Amino acid sequence: MSDDKYDNVVKQLCELFQGESANLMKVFAFLQFEEERCQGRTRSGVWNMMASLLTQKKELKVYAEDLLKKATPEEKKEVDEKFVNMQMEIAKHFDTEKALTTKEILQNKQALAAAIGLSFWMEIPHAAQEAIIGCIFDNLTNVPGYTLAAVFLAYEIGVNIYKWHNGTISGKRCAKDVLDSAACLGAGIGGGVAGAAFGALCAGPVGAVIGGLAGGFVASFAGQALMNLLTTEIFDLPKTVALEKAYTFLGVSRNATDEQVKDAYKKRLLECHPDKGGSQELFVKLQSYLGIICVARGWAPKA
Repeated sequence: MSDDKYDNVVKQLCELFQGESANLMKVFAFLQFEEERCQGRTRSGVWNMMASLLTQKKELKVYAEDLLKKATPEEKKEVDEKFVNMQMEIAKHFDTEKALTTKEILQNKQALAAAIGLSFWMEIPHAAQEAIIGCIFDNLTNVPGYTLAAVFLAYEIGVNIYKWHNGTISGKRCAKDVLDSAACLGAGIGGGVAGAAFGALCAGPVGAVIGGLAGGFVASFAGQALMNLLTTEIFDLPKTVALEKAYTFLGVSRNATDEQVKDAYKKRLLECHPDKGGSQELFVKLQSYLGIICVARGWAPKA
């Protein structure tokens, strides 16, 4: 009976967050972190509080939303990392050269459960599983660079770099626009990532890979010095030179597969992020270089 109430928490959250798959994924990431931190659901005050609110749907949703809004810095960091890894691992397992449909992905239950990293994945109703996976993979194509961009690239940054690559805007203008876009990446795990317009083809929870990590310092992305640095070191260079620098920064060759680029990006993200010992300069450079690589591999804004 004890396990049943926790299973019902999962099912109830799926119902309450229907149509809000990004926020549902974040709540689940928090619950997974909480389960691991407390060494089981039965020992978790959060899980038990949710179980006590099962008959009070409105209060349960408010409580779940408040978990994200009121999380401590340590909790935000842990949940953000879990949220990032959840999506990265799904992409790593399933975004092969042949684009898979959501139905095909869901059929591979064992691999999917391992990739998603949620101990209660099998307890999530099929419709909710489909919505979660669909948010990540909908509209992906097998065009080179698209799956890479869809998982990691902030859409507005990609648009600006695409314009620069095609000569529509100057290097200086691109640097300014990239900084402006970086400042809008998100406001942490409570910041409503779905509106941030991430992904190769559509706004959605995949954007939270960056948006979820950005909270706490994005508001200070500004300043002439950083714009000048991006201009002189990246966007005023010949396109071929900038692309070569991008691959060097990630530590891979231009012949690297999308999978290899993604692995390199994940490693560099953990090194460049300001909350992890990096700096704003390194973080914005990383986004810029990823954008350059994606555009060079065929990425383009949705028509």
